[in-house]
Amino acid sequence: MKEIYPLTANLKNKKIHFRKWKVKDKKEILKNKDNPEKLKTALVYNCLKDKNIVLTKEEYKYLLLQIRFASLKENIVYNFECKNCKSEFEYIANIDEIAKPKFSKENLITVGEHTFEMQRIQNREFYENSLLNVSEAEADLIEFIFSIKSYNSDDVFGFEELNEIINDLDIDIFSEIFSEWNRIKFRIDNVHSVKCPKCSHKTEYEFDYLPGFFPESWDI
Repeated sequence: MKEIYPLTANLKNKKIHFRKWKVKDKKEILKNKDNPEKLKTALVYNCLKDKNIVLTKEEYKYLLLQIRFASLKENIVYNFECKNCKSEFEYIANIDEIAKPKFSKENLITVGEHTFEMQRIQNREFYENSLLNVSEAEADLIEFIFSIKSYNSDDVFGFEELNEIINDLDIDIFSEIFSEWNRIKFRIDNVHSVKCPKCSHKTEYEFDYLPGFFPESWDI
């Protein structure tokens, strides 16, 4: 049977076609819940039309949220206490509010004499192998290097050469370059203002935790 991928998500300059979880996906998710790599594939990659696409950490998280909210009827409910009147209330999460995509269509970063042209990461296996057993800061740098298409209009540099170029930059120059990279790359804005239903006081919350992401019956 030919798979149909009726849903879409925009990751910067790339439209992703995906589908909801099926019964076969649930079986794979439960079977591989203790195997991070296979679970990663079962949760997201198996649901994508383009299964070879390379996803950054933020892109993967965003698609996982999109697939989950499309697939399950169970709401994600938060229990808050109003910081003004101290009353307790429930808040039902809306995917469009707690996971807003942020990115710029720009693909050039120029700081002083340094110009980087950026692109989507091309080699999934090489990229993901490079992320094994590294710190979060190292992973962010690896993502940046793999996203470089050319440096000063030269596209013949490999990973190691680009790494050497970056390591030789003055720290203030690199900080500015990396700040520009964080501004234009795909990321999730998970901060949302919630209004108390009793006194209407608004408080901004960071939705970095999703209670009840899977139904209790899934036992994950």
